[in-house]
Amino acid sequence: MIKKTWYDWIFPVYFILGDNYLKWRKDTINLINLGPNEVIIDLCSGTGRNVELLSQRIPSSSHIIGVDTSLSMQKFCRKKFRTSQNIHFLKKSANDLSKEDISQLVPIEDIGCVICTLGLSVIPKWREAFFNAFSLLKTGGMFILFDIHSKQSNFACKCIKCFAKADLSRETWIPLQEASTDFHFIKYSTHFFDIVIAHGIKT
Repeated sequence: MIKKTWYDWIFPVYFILGDNYLKWRKDTINLINLGPNEVIIDLCSGTGRNVELLSQRIPSSSHIIGVDTSLSMQKFCRKKFRTSQNIHFLKKSANDLSKEDISQLVPIEDIGCVICTLGLSVIPKWREAFFNAFSLLKTGGMFILFDIHSKQSNFACKCIKCFAKADLSRETWIPLQEASTDFHFIKYSTHFFDIVIAHGIKT
């Protein structure tokens, strides 16, 4: 029997609520400029919202790989994108993802971008997950993230913590700032928390 993750249990509700962050997803994805014959990894790909947006932007010769630990979400995505030749999904922990995993799905070695939205605030060993994913990038590749951050404990933050099992106090952009060059950081303040978009280049 396959052990379900928390996100397998909340999948139906998560699917409905996911569009709340659509504007910031689009802002994040619009910063990506992937070249031909490259791979982009969507870390913590969830229900495939990033994948859908990315598929409208990347060259047809490039590939998108959605990585997540939720079997329910992976099954949903595989069905939704079953006719797409350059979109793939992998049930794997971000901490354990390897180039060998990628090579089994696509014949391309150059990983030009890793995107992680609303993921590093959730992954238990998030720093290790970041550095592992960052190491997969080719030289000159981009890591880009979008996440929520707050030092407050208001009602909205408590709801997110309870529902998504997220730690909003994590400064998820700091490891990226330390590891990359050409680092950029954007913060949007709301009434309850900050929206953070950050990206940097591997050298």
